[in-house]
Amino acid sequence: MSAWKIMLYSILAGITAWLVFIITSAAGHGIYLPAKLLLPFMMIGAGENGITLPYIIAGLLEFPIYGLALCYRKTRIPVLIIILLAHCIAVFLAIYYSSTYFP
Repeated sequence: MSAWKIMLYSILAGITAWLVFIITSAAGHGIYLPAKLLLPFMMIGAGENGITLPYIIAGLLEFPIYGLALCYRKTRIPVLIIILLAHCIAVFLAIYYSSTYFP
């Protein structure tokens, strides 16, 4: 698969994750588990300080960074394993450090 297709798919995946986050969080009155599963790097910071600008930027750039990492390697399987491992660790941390504001 070409690099531009990978980037396009990663950007579309990021937009989809953000739409799921917006719909399920319901402007602060919904559930946050889908956001913790899809955008864990944004939700890690929500445990203590709320969702602040640096974490919003991390959430916006998460999937495009995954796409960039996959574009610049000939063998994509090791990179994919590292991305999945980092994402799973971030999901664990986002769930572990959840607060009463973002259950």
